[in-house]
This record gives sequence, structure tokens and C-alpha cells, in this order.
Amino acid sequence: TCALPILANFKTPNVRVRFYLSIDDGVTFWGWALDSVMIAEPPLANDIKPSSISSPLANSVIFQGTEFTPSSTVFNQGNQTQSGVPVKFKIYNSVYSLEDSAYVPNRVVYEDNAVTGTLLSGGSEQLTFLPVVIDTPGQYYAVSLSRNPGDQDPTNDSLSIPFIIGGKIHGTYYVGRGSYPAGRGYTSLGSLMTYLNSNVLDGNTEILLDTNLDRKSTRLNSSHRT
Repeated sequence: TCALPILANFKTPNVRVRFYLSIDDGVTFWGWALDSVMIAEPPLANDIKPSSISSPLANSVIFQGTEFTPSSTVFNQGNQTQSGVPVKFKIYNSVYSLEDSAYVPNRVVYEDNAVTGTLLSGGSEQLTFLPVVIDTPGQYYAVSLSRNPGDQDPTNDSLSIPFIIGGKIHGTYYVGRGSYPAGRGYTSLGSLMTYLNSNVLDGNTEILLDTNLDRKSTRLNSSHRT
């Protein structure tokens, strides 16, 4: 591995890099190779970022009313040692955005804080937060935020992952425009699948179609079946 600090050795930021191989007919080896060539900016002095969220896992399903302990890992990407960096963990519920055609974070339903120990350059630390119980089924977002004073790259100070609080459901559901039992009727198969994929099937489930289906495909995530 070879690192060449270009800006420290040359007077201009415009530099041409050339690789040259000289050979003769006295040797018959295959030569040499170059791999993973990269031109990058030098690391910043102060740069702490959340690198992963291990609880809850992305796209996982947690039964409603089940306690879990949020956990996140932060990484010192800068070249200076950092200590006592505040880290915040938030959980948002979500609403469906017609503009984005997707669920988006809406309101904070959980928030806690932790502080790192000493992080050497290139070091990481896993932090745990206060346990939480969420009783309302639906899609949620877990967000980890580092709050390093003087951080030089605010673009990587947050990490967000979606997860689901699932209710245990079973029984008969209807797709159509008739009169159906409360919470059991949907006007499209897609809307029904969105509901089913936001919960966990814990028994026999039947879908009765009372309308023509369009060509839009949909599926039930196998991970949501028990």
C-alpha cells in the first residue's frame, strides 16, 4: 500500500499521475499489477459518524408490546482522538406520503442520549440506550445522531433505518367495494398487502377477492409469516 499526499508535496492541485513499467528480455515473470487506485481527500481531524444500528435491525418486525433495547455503533472517521461525544437515539412513527409514494418519518415516539468513551482514530464503540416498548403497530424509523462538537462533516452525522411494530393478525380479509367487517375490507390488493406486511400472521389467513385485479404485482413478505 502506498499513500502519496499530493497537496503537501506539490504547489498545484492539478497533478497528473502516471504508472510506468520498464522491462527487459532477461526475465520472464508476469510483472506487476495495480489494484484499488484511489484519489481522495485527506481525512478530517474531527469526524464522528454513526456506522450502524444493531437494535432494531433494518426492516425487522417486533411484536407490539415487546420490550427492546436500542443500540447503535459510532465510528471515529477523523484522525484525532475523541472523547465524550454525545449520541442521540430517536424513534419516529410514520405516515404515508402521497408525494413520495412511500412512508416517511412523522413524530418522535422515543428519544434517549448516551456518551462515548475515548475513541482513537479508526475506532468504534457500540452504545446502548434505555429499553422501549411500542404498543401501536405500524412502520417506524430508528435514527442515530452523533453530536460531536466541531465535527467537520455534518453530512454523515445521522443514520436512519426502517422497522415494523407488528400486530398478530389472522382471519378473513376482503378486497372489493362491498360492505365488510371493520378493519377487514380493502379497495385494492396492494393496500391489503401493505397492511399484512406491516403485521405478523399468527394463524390461518384468507383473502376473498370481490373485484378485478389490475396488472400491478404485489407480494406478501415471507418473513412476516409465522
